[in-house]
Amino acid sequence: MREPIANNPFTGAAPDSPLTTTPGSIYELLSVHGWQRMCSRGLSTDEVDAVLAYGRVARVRGAVIHAVGRKEVERARRVGVDLSRAEGLHVLCAPNGVIVTVYRNHDFRGLRPGRRGRSSRRRSA
Repeated sequence: MREPIANNPFTGAAPDSPLTTTPGSIYELLSVHGWQRMCSRGLSTDEVDAVLAYGRVARVRGAVIHAVGRKEVERARRVGVDLSRAEGLHVLCAPNGVIVTVYRNHDFRGLRPGRRGRSSRRRSA
């Protein structure tokens, strides 16, 4: 059986490695899976930082989702911040703050409060 992976996947990186954690860096928050998905989807740490700083927050099934849509891009533009590259980006975090995965999705219907998915609707007979 494998040893459990610590919250910080980058422990043991070389001291001069860009993956070495520094206090307050996003690398402290990333899980191994989150880092793999971020890299495979061509997303930068700057984009993820922007989503965490400026995105809307939704709590879905115990997870915390930070997301940037067109409304957030417009609000940030008014104060001089360009979020256009982060539009549609979702950052899914565990309750303890660890980033579980990162993905792009322009459909925000699942993040609306008080709404349930299609499977929970009752069907009339």
